[in-house]
Amino acid sequence: MSLKVQLVVLSACETGYGKFQQGEGVMSLARSFMYAGVPSMLVSMWQVNDASTSAIMQLFYKNLAKGMDKAEALQQAKLKYIRQVANNNAAHPAYWASFVQLGDSRPIKIATKGNGILLWVAIAAGLLLISGLILFILRRKKEA
Repeated sequence: MSLKVQLVVLSACETGYGKFQQGEGVMSLARSFMYAGVPSMLVSMWQVNDASTSAIMQLFYKNLAKGMDKAEALQQAKLKYIRQVANNNAAHPAYWASFVQLGDSRPIKIATKGNGILLWVAIAAGLLLISGLILFILRRKKEA
């Protein structure tokens, strides 16, 4: 199987954890995706908290959308999460340190909501401009 994706995010518990086999390395869920040709993954190394995982993943995707490379996007997401929960037990590394980025860390292009709206506005503006130009030419011909 060959998956045509740039990044797989496995944010569930222990997706990067597995049994070590001599001559093979760590056999984990993440390894299956590597064999399928996925160049980059985000995995967790131990059991994760649902609330902290949700917060970190949202920050991670926002950072990717800003054009950060994958490793930096994860690092900045963790740092922002720690700042947000600084006076709370949720700042303990058990809540955020489980996530690691494996493989190619180059930035990826993420389609964001709203890009289609800008396209439609530009098309509408172009059509109005063309219509106005046609009306202007027709009126000039009528006057001549």
